[in-house]
Amino acid sequence: MIFYAPFWSFILVKWQIWSLNKIYDFETFIELAQKRALIYPQEHFYSKYAIALKKDKDLLKELILKGENSNRLEILREKYQFKTVLFYKKLSRLFNTLPILELSIEGVLLNGKGVINWTDFQYIEPKTSGGKYPDFWIEYQLKKTNKIEIYKLTNLKGGLLRLEYFFKLYKQLATTINIRNAGRCAKFEP
Repeated sequence: MIFYAPFWSFILVKWQIWSLNKIYDFETFIELAQKRALIYPQEHFYSKYAIALKKDKDLLKELILKGENSNRLEILREKYQFKTVLFYKKLSRLFNTLPILELSIEGVLLNGKGVINWTDFQYIEPKTSGGKYPDFWIEYQLKKTNKIEIYKLTNLKGGLLRLEYFFKLYKQLATTINIRNAGRCAKFEP
């Protein structure tokens, strides 16, 4: 513990700086990183007493402040509006080039079910069994039904963090675009 704790603290600050320089979606990144104990709130003991160079601590504070003050939805909309994120099976990509899941601003493409718009979901959440060989699935409920359905993502390449991130991102972008468009339509109606 004498060597591990300071080393982990030092490396974690370096990773936080690297990550914050690479991301576009500050809020979602911070939320997911805090869930996994990779970033702590500024007033937390580990943040206050992190072992790091002064310039790294100052840079980290600057990056967090910059992220909090950025117009993130516009940046994300510009970057992801016309992109589709594909999820594949690990080994079957050699034999089958079809993705098992596609996410875009329009909705979620589930094999055998077609595209389901984000506004049609009452509830949707990616899940995992955890462990060394995890299973992944999506639980969802459509608006006009009472049934919670499960869509299995057998042998998913990627991981839950990537899946959660893109689910949150596209759902938020789709709902803010719909709200913004509804507001525009309301202004022009007689």
